[in-house]
Amino acid sequence: MAKKPNNDQDRLGQVEQTDLNESRVNEEFVDWLKKWGNGILLAVLLVALAGVGWQWLERSANDRRDAAWEGLTTAELPSSLEDIAVEAEGVDSVSILALMSAADKYLTSIQTGTRFDREAGSEDFKLDAETRTAFLDRADALYGEVITQVGDQYKTTFAKKLFVISALFGQAAIAESRGRIDDGKARLARIAEIAEPQYPQLATQAGQRSDSMDVLAVKTSFPAQADLPVPPVAEVTPDASALIGTEGVLAPLGVTTQDEPSTDEGASEMILEGQTGSGDPAPTSGEGDG
Repeated sequence: MAKKPNNDQDRLGQVEQTDLNESRVNEEFVDWLKKWGNGILLAVLLVALAGVGWQWLERSANDRRDAAWEGLTTAELPSSLEDIAVEAEGVDSVSILALMSAADKYLTSIQTGTRFDREAGSEDFKLDAETRTAFLDRADALYGEVITQVGDQYKTTFAKKLFVISALFGQAAIAESRGRIDDGKARLARIAEIAEPQYPQLATQAGQRSDSMDVLAVKTSFPAQADLPVPPVAEVTPDASALIGTEGVLAPLGVTTQDEPSTDEGASEMILEGQTGSGDPAPTSGEGDG
């Protein structure tokens, strides 16, 4: 029982020591906060701002992507598609697709001989020589931009190889329209080269089209209308009934004239008169028996 007060004093000393230690720790933490607290708070704020900024960038990129694809699907004129190709550069493959669509519209207009920016029935709906040349030049340039944008990526990305092949087919058609057969065949030969081995059907199609260009290269001339021989004038066939004197007999049934009898008896009399007029006596009943 005598040791109990000492235990209480020891416990009280321990409590006091713990309080002193905690107080010292609190003072050290306060000092540490005074020294580094502003920096840590600034770092936390920067991390939070970075997260908000990242979300904003993602949302902006998604909005830009949606706007680019919507513009690609709704644009109708080549000029609008060219604007989209500039605005959507770097957004998926929208820029390349927009250039391809614009070039295809020019080429389709050339093949149909009509303008895409005019209504049917208008005076300038049909392509004239100057507009046709301008459309050919612009389509060729747009197909060239597609090939330039793809660059060497088609060697590693097979999907982009289709862009190059489509553009080369377009340039081959333009060369054919201009009468540059050798240039067109060179484009087709390049298609056959890069289409293998992923797209052998396109390589075969390019070869077949190149063979068909050989036929177009053969110049065929046709004579002018003035150089054609004049067909002979058909001779009029004489009426046989006039030669044998049987006009009335060979006339159509039911057709009579004022000088011709309208009965069968009148026709018989005409036959007898014709024979009499020829110098032969008309036979009578009873003659010829003796």
